[in-house]
Amino acid sequence: YYVQRNYEDAIPMFEKAIELGSTSLEYRYELGLSYSYLGDCEQAIIWFEQTLELDPNNEIALQGLRDCESTP
Repeated sequence: YYVQRNYEDAIPMFEKAIELGSTSLEYRYELGLSYSYLGDCEQAIIWFEQTLELDPNNEIALQGLRDCESTP
């Protein structure tokens, strides 16, 4: 769903994978990006911050966080 830019359907899939124990950083930051693309930076920031807790140098999460923080 994510690759097809169907973020509404991607979000529950990413959340389910994480809930089931996935440790994938990609799932976390792509979940953040999905929320961000839908204009929900409040939720996006949560996932960018979780990614950064696991990998403080993750450029995608850092950029997503910067983008959200600069959005009014």
